[in-house]
Amino acid sequence: MQHVIAKIGRLLLSVLKHITRWLAVVGHVAVRLLSDWWKVFLDKPVSGLLLLAVLASAMIAACAALLRKFKPISTIRINAFTHVPLTASGFCVAGTALANFVADELQEMLTRVGTATAKVNENTGLDLQSGIALPVLANNVSVADIQVEVRGFSVATALSVWGLLRQHQHVVTGDLVQVGNEVWVRARIAEGGSWEAQIKDYQQLNNACREIARGLMEYVCPPVSGLLYAEEGNSNKAEDVYRGWVAREPHNYQAHFYLGGALASGEARSQAIAEYRTARRLNPRSAEVLYAYAYAMEVEGEDVEAESAYRQAIRINSHFAAALNSLGALLLEKNRTVEAVPLLEKAIEVQPQFSKALANLVAAYFKLGRYDDVIRILGQ
Repeated sequence: MQHVIAKIGRLLLSVLKHITRWLAVVGHVAVRLLSDWWKVFLDKPVSGLLLLAVLASAMIAACAALLRKFKPISTIRINAFTHVPLTASGFCVAGTALANFVADELQEMLTRVGTATAKVNENTGLDLQSGIALPVLANNVSVADIQVEVRGFSVATALSVWGLLRQHQHVVTGDLVQVGNEVWVRARIAEGGSWEAQIKDYQQLNNACREIARGLMEYVCPPVSGLLYAEEGNSNKAEDVYRGWVAREPHNYQAHFYLGGALASGEARSQAIAEYRTARRLNPRSAEVLYAYAYAMEVEGEDVEAESAYRQAIRINSHFAAALNSLGALLLEKNRTVEAVPLLEKAIEVQPQFSKALANLVAAYFKLGRYDDVIRILGQ
């Protein structure tokens, strides 16, 4: 034991030495650059200030680029719709108002999905049965990071260089036109998608805007539409959305992950497992993919493979409450109760209101004769 502790101590000392050495190098370079800049500033103040501005801009751009990669903001910008004068009676809609109709529908969709995923996260952390997979949607973008706005000049937006650099922008244009005696509303997105609907009155206009918003969201962020369809019980439509996503982005592991979730909620478990395996190959470090794969394998009776995948998920994310509970429950079923208890206790520590983990832990304590612990949990 002492030998192991000494080895760990030597390893930590070596790491600290390397960190100290790198910090010294960085500090030396920074001091050298600051000294050179000061000389330039004293000799030519204007040039010095310009150089400082360039360096500051480069640093801001680099930081924003990193955030755009790991924590981006996805913005759906909707241009004011253009329209020709309409002779059909009863219609008088401004282009900006029409764009706002679509924007409002998009925002409502985001609100509904945000509420649904938050509820799922509070209950289990990951609910594959309902088709709702994760509160994080696609490419590290969460519902809270998706903005919908109608384009228009805004001083705040113009000055928010930081926000603009972090954004993945999806620009939407549209129009309201009359063809013969028919009135159509159409929308297009810069990436290539387009949608249109015929309208006869204001009610149909609202319905058309709702359908256009659905189409836009399926293209821009498929998980939002897929999660809504799943919540509404339309699993076939959710599956179609994810299949379209896989077709557009075959190397996006999240597309395969969500398609696997939609398939797993039905009867196509072999196809779901194939999609999970593809997602796992594309991103072997995703704890969520490993968990989903393990869950599917457990349902198929492949307990050894399921246990291995659960353990891999926990190694990647030791605070993954759903994986801790599922592995604990699997071990509990195999009468490996002593191994199950620490996992279930950890799940409760991470997520105290996790009802399934609480139930499993009570069962484990009861099996072990730890009745005081049973009473303690039931009394909480």
